[in-house]
Amino acid sequence: ILPPSSFCTATLVEDKIFLIGGLYGNDNFNKSNLIFYVFDTKKQIWNQTLTINPPANRISASSIYNPKTGKIYIFGGRFNSSTISTTSDANSTNYPLDMNILDPISYKWSKGSSFNGPSGRDDQAVVLLPSGLILYIGGRSPNNGGYINPSMTELYAYDTNNDTWTTKITTGYNPSPRGSAQAVLIDDGRVIVYGGVIGGASNQLGLPVNDALVVLDTKDFSWTQPSVSSTPPPLSRYQTVTLVGYYLIVAFGQIMSGDTGISTSNIYILDARNKTDYKWIVDFDPKEAKTSLQTNATNTDVPQTNTSVPQTNTSAGNSGNSEKANIGLIVGIVIGVAVIIAIG
Repeated sequence: ILPPSSFCTATLVEDKIFLIGGLYGNDNFNKSNLIFYVFDTKKQIWNQTLTINPPANRISASSIYNPKTGKIYIFGGRFNSSTISTTSDANSTNYPLDMNILDPISYKWSKGSSFNGPSGRDDQAVVLLPSGLILYIGGRSPNNGGYINPSMTELYAYDTNNDTWTTKITTGYNPSPRGSAQAVLIDDGRVIVYGGVIGGASNQLGLPVNDALVVLDTKDFSWTQPSVSSTPPPLSRYQTVTLVGYYLIVAFGQIMSGDTGISTSNIYILDARNKTDYKWIVDFDPKEAKTSLQTNATNTDVPQTNTSVPQTNTSAGNSGNSEKANIGLIVGIVIGVAVIIAIG
């Protein structure tokens, strides 16, 4: 049985969810080895799994799976003690610089390069581009006893093909620096970033960003702040964002009031089909989402994000009720993963 958990990172690999790091129960995260659970979606059971040569445990790291390499990549996070290179704040909380790579079949860990990589950070958003680049967006780094958020105009990218780091200088709109945001990659090359907070030395909890919704075009690495023709949700952090077709499902997290976060069970849906007119919607058409999913399924080079969702198969003769049931299943899986990540 999985104990109450928080600050984990979760990655979907075929029919299994890998839950990595984090806090469990009353654990103060002073664990020598990375905590590791696997959920079998077919058998509906959890197992705490031993891995080979695991790194030190950490919280608020990011993980993502590349189906082309067959590996899970874990970067960032923080912990109390380690023998690897770190930066640290006045509270002696350490921020690792290492790239950890897991083979989900053999459960063996290996190290990737940290040369030319970013400074230690946690709470960053992450997406995998079709080229094999893992793009890290935002986050939070220690700074003189408090925290600073990295610029959104200089993004670090890790190449899973040749184990190298590069930086991407962006143009266009200058988004507010932020941590605790989420990002998804749509198959037209847009990275949609939602939520987050600004953290500083005088206020370690952070203040919500005003430009909660920003979009990065990965074709030319230009930012925009899109037009939204409906009332947005309250500003939030630690929410999960999952892509279903061209719809973003925003679930749970903390609604921000000043620097205070209030946990919420709310779910919001953003219609991102129109690049010039995004809409927060209350009516969800499963047929349109189903069409988008089928289109994505025929693409042999589908972008991956850290909030991947299993696709459901429907026959040509299904009725509208069956379509609603399948979309409901997708949303149910989204919610299930969100509970694992956000409720602790």
